[in-house]
This record gives sequence, C-alpha cells and structure tokens, in this order.
Amino acid sequence: MPLPDINPRLVQREVVLLVALALVASVAFVFTREVAKRQHDTNLSDAAEWFAIGERQLDEGHAAAAVASLRHASSRSRDNRHYTLTLARALAANGQVEEARTVLLALREIVPDDPDVSIALARLAAARQDVTEAQRFYQNALYGIWTPGREDERLRLRVELIRLLLQHEERGRALSEVVALSTNLADTAPAHTEAGQLFLAAGDPERALDQFSRALELSPEDDDALAGAGEAAFLRGDYAGAQRYFSRASALSGRLGELSAVARLVLTQDPLAPRLTLAARRSRLEAAVSRSTARLEQCLVTRPAAASSLEPLHAELARLTTSIDNRALRDQPELVDHGVDLVYRAQRAAADACGEPRDTEDRALLLVGERHRGPA
Repeated sequence: MPLPDINPRLVQREVVLLVALALVASVAFVFTREVAKRQHDTNLSDAAEWFAIGERQLDEGHAAAAVASLRHASSRSRDNRHYTLTLARALAANGQVEEARTVLLALREIVPDDPDVSIALARLAAARQDVTEAQRFYQNALYGIWTPGREDERLRLRVELIRLLLQHEERGRALSEVVALSTNLADTAPAHTEAGQLFLAAGDPERALDQFSRALELSPEDDDALAGAGEAAFLRGDYAGAQRYFSRASALSGRLGELSAVARLVLTQDPLAPRLTLAARRSRLEAAVSRSTARLEQCLVTRPAAASSLEPLHAELARLTTSIDNRALRDQPELVDHGVDLVYRAQRAAADACGEPRDTEDRALLLVGERHRGPA
C-alpha cells in the first residue's frame, strides 16, 4: 500500500512550533525558578530580621513579644534549628513550658543527636523538678554529636548535671557522674579542686582527697584545695592529716573552722592516744567523763521523757568518776577502754534524745568513741 505524501511545509511548521514551545517552557521554568529563589531569599532575609528582633526582645526580658517575633522567623525559615531553639527558649521564658517542650521534642525527632536540643530539654525538665527526665536528656546531650572545639562546654554540662543530682539528694547517681568527669579533666589545680569538691558532696572523701592532693601538687598554696583536703581527711577519720591541711590554709569558713577545731580536740582529748603518760591519760578521761555527765544533765532538763535511757548512763558515769585514780588505771588498764566506751554511749544517747551536739567538745568526744569502737 503506497504511503501518503507528506507536505514538507507542514512538517517544517510542526518543528518550528515544537521549538517555540520548548523555548517558552524553558523561559517559564527559568522565570519560575528565579521567582522561587527570590521568594526564598526574601523569606530568609525576613526570617533573619525577625530573629534579630526576637533575640533582642528576649535579651531585654520581653518574652511575649519575643515569642511572636521568633514565630515569624521560624515560619519563614523552618529548617533553621537555631531559630527553633531560640523560640523554645522564649516560650519557656514566657511560661509556655509545655509548648516549648513540644517544639523541642518535634525538633529532636528530626535531629536526635543534636546536643543543643537535648540540653534545652534537660533544662526544661530540671526547671519542672523532673530529675529522671532531666538526667536522661543531659546524658543524651553528653553522648550526642558535638562539633569540635566544644570540649570544655561538654565538661561544664556534666558538672551541671552533677549539681542537679546533688541538689535533689541523688548522691549515688551524682557519684557515677563525678567518676566519669574525673576521667577527662584538664590537669589544672582548679579542675582537680572542683572535682574534689564534687566527690565530697557525693559522699566519697577518698576520691576527693586524691583530687585535692593532685591540685596541691600543681598549686601547693591553693586555699580551696587545702580546705577541701582537710575536710576529706576529716571525713576519713584522719584527724591529724586534717589538721595539717587546715593549718596551712590562710583562711577557713565558719564550718571548716569548726571542723578544724573538732579535729584538734579529737587529737588532744583522746584518752587512748598512744605515748601518753598515766597522768595525762587519767586527766583526759576525767575531763571526758565530766563533760559527758554535764551533757546528760543538760539533756535531761530539756527532755525529761528521755530519763529512762539517760539516767542509767548518768549513774554509770558517776560510779566511774569515783574509781578513776592512778593506781586503778595502772592495775586495770582496761578501765580506760571502758571509760571511753561509756563516754561514747552517753554522748550518743544524748544526741539521739536531744539532737546532735553543737559544742565542739561533745562532737569531738563522739568521734573519739567512734575511732575506738569495733565493727558494729
């Protein structure tokens, strides 16, 4: 079957039409893309302006106005994490804590390893006194992906977590975090001193003393390290060591000054201290019995209801008083041990009935007794 004749002019017209359409489409595409780019650039510019306004308002304490400005910024640049984080901060400052948390949780779904998002969530939880959630987000932040150069900020964040846990009496958790902190410290006196103070607060005077000792190797006259070392030694029962550290410090706060005084009294009041003459041993024991008798009498006045537990000890102290002389101590050396134990039991009973003693002498006598008591 013969093919129909093709009109060359018709073909040429169709080709020209297709080329024209292609050109029009290309121009339209370029125009549309340019318009979109200009709109995008305009949005970014507007977002930056709104963000600058909102950040300034937030810094000036105008949280409500900052929220409105930062919403504009975030809506014009939805992918900008910094804008969203600052919006969440403004919302929290304006009392819109749950909305701030919602914003941050949505952002965390997108960037789960961003430490700044987890830090913001941790601080929101801490402000709500939700320690468990705060700790979770702090740890997420600590083990997130940090940009280089932020190592010190990361360490400070762990300290922030430790202080939160200590504030809420979570000493076991805090101690774990201080141990982690101590493995990555700068080798400077201030860093070791701070770690020592945190170990003390978390209830580990042994590790605290290690940190203070290193601080003193680096800076032998550091008052904070000397005071901390003295307190750590005191809590370990090393009263002579505590006195050595305390005596080197140029100034001690009221509480540390009291610890120093108690440590000194423990060393000078202990009837069982080594290398004492018989007369000195007797003198110390008599003073301890007299002091403890007075403590029981004072407690009986303020708490008559405690008579059943205190009066037998008072009578026992009175009997011991009449039996203390050089000959008895020479013939019965165990009398000193008995006397120290009785003094401790009297002081402990008075503390249980009337509260822990405030007087440094009574506190020292309790510690003397604890030094010489066997395992419970």
